[in-house]
Amino acid sequence: MEKLQIKDCQNIELGILIKVDELCKKLGLRYYLIYGTLLGAVRHQGFIPWDDDLDIMMPRPDYKVLIDYFEAHKRDLFPFKAIYAWHDYKYSYGMTRITNMNYKLKYTQGCPFSTEDMGLFIDVYPYDGLGNDIKTAQAISKNSLKAERWIGRSYNSYYTTTESTLKKMVQPFIYKYAHFIGEDHYQKKMMKISNSFNYDSSRFVGPLTWHESCGCFEKNFFEPYVNVNFCDRLFRAPHQFDKLLKLGYGDYMKLPPENERTPSHFYEAYVRSEHEKQSND
Repeated sequence: MEKLQIKDCQNIELGILIKVDELCKKLGLRYYLIYGTLLGAVRHQGFIPWDDDLDIMMPRPDYKVLIDYFEAHKRDLFPFKAIYAWHDYKYSYGMTRITNMNYKLKYTQGCPFSTEDMGLFIDVYPYDGLGNDIKTAQAISKNSLKAERWIGRSYNSYYTTTESTLKKMVQPFIYKYAHFIGEDHYQKKMMKISNSFNYDSSRFVGPLTWHESCGCFEKNFFEPYVNVNFCDRLFRAPHQFDKLLKLGYGDYMKLPPENERTPSHFYEAYVRSEHEKQSND
């Protein structure tokens, strides 16, 4: 089978975003372009040319409504499908992936879940309420980071890279303990942390489900939303996107060195055969 090129993947991911945007408008849900997707919208008016990723965030209440809608309308929404933790198959990440099941992935590096139920996707990050006090918000974010790390230890069979001799010695025991306790225990702990405060009554909000995006932000960074151009279409972006991008990337309009212009994921994408498409329907 012919491997899809990065431009092909970007076009398919754009189609997923268009579908999610359509559903959010229909259901009256909030979402915002975030991370590298927001950077791409502002700096390139579309994808970062070498990026194979597309990210949005949703307030937790809206996020739940969208996931429930996908569950209730599986056949109507096919080939679009929501994949998230607590589902029928092993998927341990805290964000949801909205996938197009007409395509399939082959990971070129280790992957902690089965890719049979995974198509090309966009990531949907739930943002939770962190209360009205900055110290409390930072403490919640820190606790979620610890829980997320333990979730990773509970399903990974490889250890994190470290130069510390002591850490190299104790890591096997830590991972065995995490495997013994089980992923469900840590997922429940993460969910409890996520429910600490109501999103809409909080001054501070943030992503508590993924270690690379943890942090806390003032909710007014996002609301009210603004429309930004992304691939000749308008999508929702945080109201104070300049502040967010400076926090995440510094001088974000400056291009990185050429040797850092690489995709963020390690997979190859292919079109599913007609037989595979019918099996997934």
